[in-house]
Amino acid sequence: MAASRVRKAIDTVLECLSHADEWATWDIFGGGMRIDESKRENLETAQDAVEALQIELRRFKNELADIDIEIGTSTYIEGFLRFSEWFFDGIFADYSIIKRIEEARERICEIRGRIMLVATKLEERETAVNAALAELGSELERILLNIDI
Repeated sequence: MAASRVRKAIDTVLECLSHADEWATWDIFGGGMRIDESKRENLETAQDAVEALQIELRRFKNELADIDIEIGTSTYIEGFLRFSEWFFDGIFADYSIIKRIEEARERICEIRGRIMLVATKLEERETAVNAALAELGSELERILLNIDI
């Protein structure tokens, strides 16, 4: 199901953001080349995970359009890697990265909440459809039992 793929992608992004946040915090308190490199690698991994999530969100939105359900407001997640933060490494750039990671984490948690609401609606619809199918199956069985051959 598309909702489960989106939830998995969200979990991946949140995990990547957590790792990137840890390295960015270490970078503020001293850093060094190894810390900088690890921070950048984790930021790139997080950015890739965000892009994968956005692909899954677009697929999910398209599937929901077929059954007239909307996720709600925008699901766009701003990237948090900028050239200036790569080129001008320092406490202000590091703080800016941490702030952007926190904003991305909040946005993704907001999207996760909306996905959970949509998943609940889908489960309710599935339950209703299954109940209707069971009722139709029972009615068909009654009709077939009452046919005189």
